[in-house]
Amino acid sequence: MFLYMIPIVSVDAGMRFLEESLTLQILLGGALIIVGVWIASRVSRLSTCSNSMVA
Repeated sequence: MFLYMIPIVSVDAGMRFLEESLTLQILLGGALIIVGVWIASRVSRLSTCSNSMVA
């Protein structure tokens, strides 16, 4: 799951070391990534719980 966070870390590094600006598009993209990671981890936990109930 941490692989999905690479773009966010890259933007942070660009702002710190290359003095790039933070735009609305970058913020929206970061928010979409965080929501996607949250959904993926939630679905993964739900499928694990339902599989353990069947057994």
